[in-house]
Amino acid sequence: MSKWSGDQFLFMLAMVSSREREVLRMRYGLDGFPPCSWAEIAEAFGITPQRACGVERKALQRARAALA
Repeated sequence: MSKWSGDQFLFMLAMVSSREREVLRMRYGLDGFPPCSWAEIAEAFGITPQRACGVERKALQRARAALA
């Protein structure tokens, strides 16, 4: 993942759905969350770890496209 400025990162979070935003916050330890494993995220959302990974991947793709 490339390095983004703080403003770019906030813009990126605004470009994704609330579910994607929460997955990113949990995965990367944002807003006071400790970084979580895929299993922890999956349990919190009632999905599989593979699906949690897919949600993150789509969110990052959407964010990169918005910043391009």
